Amino acid sequence: MAKKISFKTRSQITNEEIIIAEGVLGETVIEHENYYYVSPEALTHQVEEMINITDGTPHDQEKGVKHYVNLVNPDTNEIIKPKIAWIYHDTAEGMEHIIDKYGFSKISDNAVTVEEVNQ
Repeated sequence: MAKKISFKTRSQITNEEIIIAEGVLGETVIEHENYYYVSPEALTHQVEEMINITDGTPHDQEKGVKHYVNLVNPDTNEIIKPKIAWIYHDTAEGMEHIIDKYGFSKISDNAVTVEEVNQ
């Protein structure tokens, strides 16, 4: 049975619920450590990469250079939620499976709610 995963948040501007991404585990969503990594085609809302924001823990840096992304309004380019996810464009050896995928914590927090549904 496939497991569908939705990544949701609330707009800081309107407080409306926004589905950021939806995908199927093992297809457009993969698990790595305590995170989900989502293929770009699973995104349902526009994100923009934050330029020159590459911080992270030493563990993150073992994977490569982490770039955070903002959730933005596609009509106005206004930031709806900052640092909603992250992405690695280049990774250390052995981490190639997360290249160009959007990372989300498996634990829901104040930025993103993760919902798993068996199909």
